[in-house]
Amino acid sequence: MSTLSYSLRIFLLSLAALMFISASEGLPFVRLPCWKSCNSSAIQNIKSCYEQRPRKNCETHGFVVTNKDDKVYCIKGTSQWINGKISQGKIKCPPDISPPH
Repeated sequence: MSTLSYSLRIFLLSLAALMFISASEGLPFVRLPCWKSCNSSAIQNIKSCYEQRPRKNCETHGFVVTNKDDKVYCIKGTSQWINGKISQGKIKCPPDISPPH
């Protein structure tokens, strides 16, 4: 009986370690800052962009863009000029990976 309980203990310990390692391999959520105020101003020389979707404690929908001078702006999600550039494929604005509401 002691051999069986020893084997069971090893099995359970191995299973727990495997579950811990598997869980740590998952995609982590990155909590990005929340832009509460966005405008519709057209920005030139966009270097990067991501979409800020509404989420818990952050209801603003917008596109956070960085220009070539490394200045960061938030553009309203309803802004025609940025939505046009995205739909034409001129810029890519993937959504942030924060957990939703």
